[in-house]
Parts: sequence; structure tokens; C-alpha cells
Amino acid sequence: MLRTVINITGDATITLIIDQSEGTFDEETYYS
Repeated sequence: MLRTVINITGDATITLIIDQSEGTFDEETYYS
């Protein structure tokens, strides 16, 4: 169970980092 939580958290974090580096991250949509 803990392993799954760590995996999902890591995937979400990396996705956000890559999205921001490519300039496609929309903060308005993210916070709504």
C-alpha cells in the first residue's frame, strides 16, 4: 500500500515538473 502511494505521488510530481518545463501548465485549470 505504501509503495503504491509513493509511486502515484512520484508520477504526479514528475508530470507537473515536465508540464511546467514545456510551458503547457495552466495554473488556472489546476487550481479550479
